[in-house]
Amino acid sequence: MILEKLDRLSDWIFRRVSKASASCGGRDLMEGERVEVKSPSRIYRWVLRWQEHGLVFRWKRFLFHGFLNSRVSDVGVLLVLWGAVELAWYGFALHTFHFVSLGRILAASVLLHEPQSCGRCIQRSRMLRGFLFSFCGLSEAAFASHRKTRTPSVIWLLMGGIMGILGCLTSPIAVTVGVSASLPLILAFSVPELAFLTALLFFPFFNLLSHPTWWLFCTVLLCGLACLGKTISGKRQLEWGHTDRLVLLLGFLYAMSGIVSFGRLSDGLLRCFLLLTGWFLTRLLLASPQWRQRAVECLTLSSTISAILGILQYVLGKAPLGWVDTARFGDIGGRVCGTFGNPNLFAIFLLFTGTLPLAGSFEGKSAAERWRSFFSFVLGGVCLLLTWSRGAWLGWLAAVLLFLSVCSRRSLSVLMVGSALAVGAIPFLPNTVLRRFQSIGNFADTSANYRLNTWRGVGRMIRAHPWGIGCGEEAFRRVFPTYAVSGTERVMHPHQVFLEAITELGVVGFFVFLLILWRLAVCFFDFCKSARQGRRRAEGISLFCALLGGIIMGLFDSLWYHNGLFWLFWIVCAMCENSKRRENA
Repeated sequence: MILEKLDRLSDWIFRRVSKASASCGGRDLMEGERVEVKSPSRIYRWVLRWQEHGLVFRWKRFLFHGFLNSRVSDVGVLLVLWGAVELAWYGFALHTFHFVSLGRILAASVLLHEPQSCGRCIQRSRMLRGFLFSFCGLSEAAFASHRKTRTPSVIWLLMGGIMGILGCLTSPIAVTVGVSASLPLILAFSVPELAFLTALLFFPFFNLLSHPTWWLFCTVLLCGLACLGKTISGKRQLEWGHTDRLVLLLGFLYAMSGIVSFGRLSDGLLRCFLLLTGWFLTRLLLASPQWRQRAVECLTLSSTISAILGILQYVLGKAPLGWVDTARFGDIGGRVCGTFGNPNLFAIFLLFTGTLPLAGSFEGKSAAERWRSFFSFVLGGVCLLLTWSRGAWLGWLAAVLLFLSVCSRRSLSVLMVGSALAVGAIPFLPNTVLRRFQSIGNFADTSANYRLNTWRGVGRMIRAHPWGIGCGEEAFRRVFPTYAVSGTERVMHPHQVFLEAITELGVVGFFVFLLILWRLAVCFFDFCKSARQGRRRAEGISLFCALLGGIIMGLFDSLWYHNGLFWLFWIVCAMCENSKRRENA
């Protein structure tokens, strides 16, 4: 009976809020407008003709159809000859043995007795059909085989001999990896959304490589090149709006800051590249609700895996103490850094991804999906707690409270019950958590005092350089020590996202950045007013809440010190912008 009364109260409050939002008026951003399509220019027609009849594209279609129309047994012959040449060379000439070549021959023995074409086998395979046609959206008619265009068997024999010779000259493993990598690349250029989802899925693990920014740059460049052809041919379209123009202007300011600044040219151009690709690739590739939901699931999966690794790092005693004020908090056992090497950077990543599972927790299609999403949300929250980042704690609490307040009447009921339980659980929280949380706003704390003195020095620097000093750590280190408060000369960034924007881009860039955030805030209110109850509404709200949590964290620390997090920030912003679109999923 109590729960029934509470549910009615939540329903009444939610309906009152919805009426208040509807009475505010305003244009519904969900409704699209028809735009008159102008006749294509001569250059555009030339690009389309080149893409349709160019030599490279003709050869790609020839090889694609040649593979589909060939027998599976021909592919087996290629693999057998490839492995046999390598075994003969390494066995008789170098007296060594490669299991890779033998494994290739054994795998090919299964294919030698299959007379059907590769295209027919793909169409008959349940797994490949589900992945290529249902998930990727490829046309099943393109995989139909025609006997008239079947590739002769001698071509496969010749290719097998060539691959075997290449393996003898280099390494069987290197050639195998190269050929295996070519297949995902071909698929990525056919479905650029796959390459983008892969980048989101493996994003936190780029930091395990020796040059993470370089790997991120190459991955994003691949996604951009794959999307460029689709955009030119009209298969991917962008609904150009005012926010897109503001982002383009901000990218131009970043590029100019690299040219005319105290920093390096590469820093400004890299920021411009990451900003424009993060925003416009998201706008183009994640425009439909289906691909946007898959992107949310990829970010949720990467966040869950990262959270598990972070919790294990703390449990095993591997969390470093170098980021802890040992005089006040020496008993917390270290701060979890995950794959980022810095607890605050790891906390920012968890903020951008940790609240996304809330959508599946409330609007999942099955009980298993709802429990799985809730488990991911709890793991992310526990790992965020173990980063001991107080600004991230505030951002996470604000994001969760906003989601529970506006998502649905069910979430509002959870907020009411959860608030009472949370208040009652305060006395039972660990003393280390209570002391850490109570230290927020205490300027006697080393970290808070350090940030306050940093902001004072940054304020002096802004007054002396109102048009910005350029982006990058080198530019900041060149200029800031002249205006720094004693003891903060070695600071590497302003420790505040808005101060960082005005420091790097000046007053103009700061104003453009505020306009973008304002447009996203308006988009959020219109989305809450217009979107219907369901999974799509919950996902859109969770994205806005993740952005809010990041912005609150940005009040106390830099969100953009890590180039990858700068890219992820604009991806979340673009996904929020995309959520206002009405699509037939």
